[in-house]
Amino acid sequence: EGKFKIDKNKPVEEAALDFIDRHRNAFGLQYAKKEFKLSEKKHRSSYCDAFIHYQQIYNDIPIWGKVLTVHQNKDQDIDLIISGNIPTPNIDTTPLITAEEAIGFAKEDLNIPADVTLWHANAELMIFEDSLTYKVELNDWLYFIDAKNGNIIDKENMIIYD
Repeated sequence: EGKFKIDKNKPVEEAALDFIDRHRNAFGLQYAKKEFKLSEKKHRSSYCDAFIHYQQIYNDIPIWGKVLTVHQNKDQDIDLIISGNIPTPNIDTTPLITAEEAIGFAKEDLNIPADVTLWHANAELMIFEDSLTYKVELNDWLYFIDAKNGNIIDKENMIIYD
């Protein structure tokens, strides 16, 4: 937290990444410009001019739940960086199973026959807890399936009760 000067001749999204990259050691990063992608920018709140959210990635694969947020003040400077990132991982990002196989493992865990078509089945390659996984959304379930061996790393029922 403080007042961090940025290059005002660049778009704030780019200037903020330049700043983070210059201080990458403090964030545990190897090369910030390759490890973050812009995920959202919101303007004007009661205490800042813009929120800029970057999703942390590794080899273009999102890292689950790892977001870095930059607050830009009304003077167009950065006044707060909320670091939700992890140090640059060092893992092999080549999956050994397919997205379809990952969905099959989740269906098997839920005792859903392989030939049943679901209203929502999606798999996305993701880094979760230092492992290459598929984030599988299967109806109301969220799974993290190891992309190397098909093991279930985590699962959660996403039904929200009042």
